[in-house]
Amino acid sequence: MKRMSDNGEIIKLTKNLYETNVNMEEYVVASAIYSSSYLFVL
Repeated sequence: MKRMSDNGEIIKLTKNLYETNVNMEEYVVASAIYSSSYLFVL
């Protein structure tokens, strides 16, 4: 995982949570991190 992160293949968001799509919308990432948030993905 460290090597993939260093190469830019994945982005570490928080501990044990990674993102592979650099063009992901911010609200989608936020709702994944904070699952009890008021952000909804439509």
